Amino acid sequence: LLGQPELYSSKVMAAAGLPVIGTDPPEHSEARRRLASRLGATQLAELTPIITDTARALLDARADAVELDVVGDFSAPLGEHVAGRLLGLDDGQLALVRAGVGNPERPSDELPARVAHALAQAMPAPTPMDRLLWIASTTTTKRLITAAVLLLLDVQALRSRVAGDSSLLPALIDEAGRLHPPEFMIPRLTTAEVTLAGVRIPAGSVVLL
Repeated sequence: LLGQPELYSSKVMAAAGLPVIGTDPPEHSEARRRLASRLGATQLAELTPIITDTARALLDARADAVELDVVGDFSAPLGEHVAGRLLGLDDGQLALVRAGVGNPERPSDELPARVAHALAQAMPAPTPMDRLLWIASTTTTKRLITAAVLLLLDVQALRSRVAGDSSLLPALIDEAGRLHPPEFMIPRLTTAEVTLAGVRIPAGSVVLL
C-alpha cells in the first residue's frame, strides 16, 4: 500500500506542515531531494566527530553512576544536541528550543506546532525543513538508539559478537529498526473506494498501515 500513493495518500498528514511527511509524488520526490541536500555525505562527515564526542561526554558523565537512564541520560540529549548542530544553533539557542518543545513524546499531533514555536523563538526564520530535521533527530532517532541498546541488553550472544566486531554495527542498526520500529503505524487517506482483505473501504477514509 505504501507503494500506491495514488490510492493511499500521505496528504492525511499535510496539516503537520512538514516536508516529505504529508506529500505525495511529485511533491514528495522534490522534498526528499531538498532533505538530501541537508544530509549529504559532506554534512554527515562534519557531524560525525560531533556525534562521537557528544556520545562519549554523555556516557563519561554517568561513568560512576549505579544506573543509566538510556533515554533521559543518553539517546534524548544526544539527538537534541546533534539536531541543534545540524540547524546551526548555539548552546543558548539549543536550550531555548529544548525548553519550548518539552517532552516530544506528548501527543504527537501537538509536536509540529510546539517545535515550530520553539524554533521561531530561538532562530531567525526557521523553515519547514528545519522543523522536520529537529523532529526526526529527537524522536525517531532517539527511539532507534534506545531500541538498539535494548536489543543488546536482551541478547548476550549478540552483545558479545558486536563488541568483538564493530563491522556488525550497521546490520545491528538495521535489525533494531526492523524488530522495534520507531513508528508502528502510518496513516494514509484513500483517494477512491478500495477493497482491502475483502473489506470495502470508502474513498476519503483514514487507514492505519
